[in-house]
Amino acid sequence: MLNKLINILAILTISLIGADRINILTDSFDFFVFTPFLLFSFLLVFLLLIYKNHNLDMSWFMTNNYFVLFFSLYFITCIISIFLSIDIYISIKRFLLLVYLILSSGILLSYFNNKNELRIILVKSSILGSILFYIFNLILIANWFTNIDIDISIINFVPDQIAYFIPRLGGYTMDSNRGNVILSFFTLILFLFNRQSKKNFVIIVVNICFLLLSFSRTIYLLLFMILLYQLVITKKETRHAIFKSLIYGVIFFIIIISYLNINEYINLELTLNERFNVFEISRFSSAGIHLKLIYEGFHKAFNDFKILLFGSGFGTSYLLIKGYYWSGVKYGNYHSLYITSLVESGFFNFVSIFMISFLIPMILDYKSYIFSFLFGLLFFNIFYQLIMEPLFWFSILLFYKFYYLDLKYEK
Repeated sequence: MLNKLINILAILTISLIGADRINILTDSFDFFVFTPFLLFSFLLVFLLLIYKNHNLDMSWFMTNNYFVLFFSLYFITCIISIFLSIDIYISIKRFLLLVYLILSSGILLSYFNNKNELRIILVKSSILGSILFYIFNLILIANWFTNIDIDISIINFVPDQIAYFIPRLGGYTMDSNRGNVILSFFTLILFLFNRQSKKNFVIIVVNICFLLLSFSRTIYLLLFMILLYQLVITKKETRHAIFKSLIYGVIFFIIIISYLNINEYINLELTLNERFNVFEISRFSSAGIHLKLIYEGFHKAFNDFKILLFGSGFGTSYLLIKGYYWSGVKYGNYHSLYITSLVESGFFNFVSIFMISFLIPMILDYKSYIFSFLFGLLFFNIFYQLIMEPLFWFSILLFYKFYYLDLKYEK
C-alpha cells in the first residue's frame, strides 16, 4: 500500500512539475506560490525519508568525480555570492528554494533503482502531465475567445498573449516558454520510451501541435536542436517515427491556425511579424529586449571585478536591471541562464553550471536519450533561463541516474 502511494505521489510530482498557475495558498498569497509540485514532492520526500530511507540509493550521485566536483563548486559559489549579496534576504530565500528543488528531485530518483520501473513512472507522468496541459490550454482558449470568465481563487486562468494578436498557450504554467519546455520533456519521454502505443502516438502529435501553437522562438529553437540531435544519433527506423509524428503535428497546426486566421479569431500576419521580423538589439521589440539584456549582463559582469568573481548575489539580478517596465520586480532577470549565473554568482558559477548541465553529460554519454533534451536546453538557456524551474534540475539529475543504471546493468 505504501509503495503504491509513493508511486502515485511520484507521478503527481513529475506531472505537475511546473504548475505555477495553481497556488494552493490562493491568490491572496501572491508573494509565495505554493505549487502542487512543492506539496506533492514534500509529501513524497517525507514518506521516503521516514519509511523508505533504507531503499534510497545515493551512489548514483557520486558516480562521476567531475560531476561531484563541479556540483560542489556550483553550491560553494552560490553561497559565497549570498554573503556578498546586494540583498542577502532575497538571496537566502532563492537559494533555499533552489536547494529544495534539487534535493527533492535527487531523493525521488534515489528511490527508483530499477530502470524499467523508472521509465514506467516517467511515461505515466508524461501522459498525465500532457492531459493536464490540454485541460488548462482549453480553458485558456475559452477565456480568450469567449465571454466566459473562469475565475478560481487558487488557479490563474488569465492567458499569456502576444499583444492582442493571439493567446500563448503554456498549459498550467504562467510563462508559456517555461510551460512548453515541460511539454517538450513529456513529449520526448513518450516518444523515446513508449511511442509504439497508439494512445501515446496521439498524445505526441497533439503535444507537437500545442508546442507549435506557443509561437515561442526559444521553444522552436529547443525543438529544432533536439530534433537535429535525434536525427544524428538515432537509427533509420527512429528517424522515420520522428518525421511521422512531426508531419502529423505540423498538419494539425496548419489546419488550426488557418481556420482561426480565416475567421479572424487571430491576426496571423501581425503575430508572425512580431515574432520573427525584428531582431535588433534594442528595447523596442521582444527579441530586441532579450538581446539587449544579454548584452547588458555581459557588460555588467566584465566591468565590475567583484561581480565577475563573486557575483551580485544569488537571485538579485533584477535589482541591477534598469529601464524596463519590470525593472525592480523580483521575477526580472537577464533572460539567459548563463548571463544571469555570471552576474549573480560569478565566473566560476557560470563554468560549473555549464559543466554539470552540458559538457560532462556530453562526455559521459552523448548518445543518451536524455542528453538530447539537455542539448536542446543548452540553446534554450542562452536566450532564457530555467535556473529555478524544477524540471531543469530534474532532467539533469535524470541523465546521471540513467547513466548510473546503464553502467550497473552492463556489469
